[in-house]
Amino acid sequence: MSQSRQMFPDALRGIALLGIILVNVPFLAISAESYDAASVATAWDRTVAFLVTMLAAGKFYIIFSFLFGYSALFILKDGSKPYRRVYRRRLIALLLIGIAHVVFFFVGDILVTYSLLGFALLLLVKRSDRALWLTALIVWIIAACWVIGIAALTAIASVFFPEVAAADVTMFDGYNAAMADGTFWQAALERLKVYPFVLTSVLFGQGLFAFVAFCLGMLAARHQFLGRLEDYRPVFRRCAIWGLAVGLPLLLVLLEIPAIVIGILIARGLQAGTSWNEIAREVLLGRSVLLLIGGLLIGWIAGPEGLEPVSPLFFDLFKGVLAMFLLEMGLLVARRLREARDVGPFLIGFGVVVPFVNAALALAIGRLLRLPVGDLTLLAVLAASGSYIVVPAVVR
Repeated sequence: MSQSRQMFPDALRGIALLGIILVNVPFLAISAESYDAASVATAWDRTVAFLVTMLAAGKFYIIFSFLFGYSALFILKDGSKPYRRVYRRRLIALLLIGIAHVVFFFVGDILVTYSLLGFALLLLVKRSDRALWLTALIVWIIAACWVIGIAALTAIASVFFPEVAAADVTMFDGYNAAMADGTFWQAALERLKVYPFVLTSVLFGQGLFAFVAFCLGMLAARHQFLGRLEDYRPVFRRCAIWGLAVGLPLLLVLLEIPAIVIGILIARGLQAGTSWNEIAREVLLGRSVLLLIGGLLIGWIAGPEGLEPVSPLFFDLFKGVLAMFLLEMGLLVARRLREARDVGPFLIGFGVVVPFVNAALALAIGRLLRLPVGDLTLLAVLAASGSYIVVPAVVR
């Protein structure tokens, strides 16, 4: 590994920090739950909130976590004892800075979580690339299962134990009041009161996914991924294309895009010469997706008042048209039902397993965005469901 400093990771880290500041502003200026109804009352407010959520939330955290693991290898180097001591001292310093950050500034601090998880990298610095890949995969599976379990327990508690669910909401009442009208020391005291809950949520929610990025960042540093930009230019290009395709949390649009990709691959067949760039362009720039994105943006900006004049056309008639469309899809499936015997167990197993994987991803993203339980449940259901509207039209 070259000893010269790589400048691109520093620039990327600065961009990530600016994005994290942008995402955290609502938590500092509005409430512990980020945007509320009053803060998105106008079309301009909804537009800004939409853009922050679409382009920033969840992206810059992952970039910053990736760079943490990437930079850790430059400190640990070969993993010998002198470098380990330096690394441990820096983690302890990071922990102290994080604690001060919590008390005096922001309860949503991530530095404490990073410092605690950073010690686990000491166990991986001398491991093989394969071990890093496997560790990242196993931790991701554990994190996804954990998020699903917590979301399920929270949903059950909200139905059968409403007083427990209400306690989770009222926990931050004192914090929000102190942040709005309290003194500096009153706000600091309220941060300390709610921080154990926040730390647990961050450590076992966002923290586990951050550790996955740590592992991938350390793996990338071994191959100087950000230091040999020309060598990895095709990889960057593919990452940009697929990052745009699956990285934008556009709710329904996000859920349609993977289904469109799979539908196109099933229709065309997956071959060695498959043009992924062509498929990405078709997915991102296809008329169906552009109409979905455009409709979502127009609805968000217009708000309920702006949509009311056209509601008879787009809302009242929707169910009837949808029923006829689904009836036609059902007749088509019935005519081709016998072909299911020829597709083999893979496609059937795919249809059974992948919905759970998609639901786990949706829950993970929702937890990172701190969505309420109802939104998390709806997002998971939509992610696990099939695309019965867009994909048939695209394939045809």
